[in-house]
Amino acid sequence: MRLTSVATLAKRIGELGGSGRPGTRLLRTLLLDSGGESFLEREFLRLLRRRGLPRPACQITYRRDGVRAIRVDFEYVDHGLVIEVSGKRGHSSDSDRRKDIQRRNELTARGKKVLEFTTAHVLEDPDYVITTILTHLPVAAVPRISR
Repeated sequence: MRLTSVATLAKRIGELGGSGRPGTRLLRTLLLDSGGESFLEREFLRLLRRRGLPRPACQITYRRDGVRAIRVDFEYVDHGLVIEVSGKRGHSSDSDRRKDIQRRNELTARGKKVLEFTTAHVLEDPDYVITTILTHLPVAAVPRISR
C-alpha cells in the first residue's frame, strides 16, 4: 500500500532499536532483502547480498515533462546500470513486450545500460546473473569477495 518505505523503516529501527527491544534483530534481517515489490525482486536482492555485490537502488522513477515515464526495478545509479527482473506476469503479451522495448530504448537514449533477467535466470542460473552484472560494474564498485 506504500504507506512507508524501506529507508523510513531502517531509520526508525536505528532510532528505536537497541538492547531490550524485542524484534529489532528480526526486523533488521527482514529489511536486508526488502525493497523489491515482488517475490522475484526480493530473490534478486537476496542473491546479490549472498554473493557480496553492493545493493542497487530499488524502484527508481524517471519522469518526462513532470509525468512518470519509466519506473525501473533496480539501478546502480552511479554507474548508469539499470537491472530489470521479469516474470511472466506483465511481460508476455505483444503489448507488454512492445512497452518493455520502448522503455528499454528510452533508458538507452538516456545513457543507461539495461540488463534484464527472467525468473529462471535468478532462481536457476544465479551464476549467469552475477557474472553478467560484474561485467558491467567497474571493478572499484564491487567489494572483494574472499572464497
